[in-house]
Amino acid sequence: NKNGSGISGSGTNRGGDGIGILFHPGDPKVVGGKGGAIGIGGVPNGFGFKFDTYWNRNDSNAADAWAVKDPKTNAAGESLELKSFGAFVKNRADNAAETVVEAGTADPKLIGEPDGNTFKPMELKYTAATKTLTVTYEGKTWSRSIADWITQDELSFAISAST
Repeated sequence: NKNGSGISGSGTNRGGDGIGILFHPGDPKVVGGKGGAIGIGGVPNGFGFKFDTYWNRNDSNAADAWAVKDPKTNAAGESLELKSFGAFVKNRADNAAETVVEAGTADPKLIGEPDGNTFKPMELKYTAATKTLTVTYEGKTWSRSIADWITQDELSFAISAST
């Protein structure tokens, strides 16, 4: 379990892309993609969670970006356009980071826009018995079994920020 503070910046969907929490079965020195990839995209078999503070309307087309455009809505039909949100992320076969949109506790949820370069508490919890990753932030909770994403017992872990 990891508790800490996260998400800083200022503005409304005009600043950095956000913060990514990455797990992957490879070398811990691997660096993920910039921009909308939030350090997760570009990493083989990478997955995790992102606090996305810049809604990307297009797929990243730079060779080193590795990101799929952000979804317009979550599974509940709530608009994500031009808003900050938290969501699980899974890299596709081409290593492009893609936001996971699925009904229930894993669905993307809106978060407050960054304001005044302040930090807010967050909690990251992994329950080994059920292979469930849970993130709590701003009184909201995201939870998902990641058993289908884990390809081996040992994983590298990273936290990144991107602009």
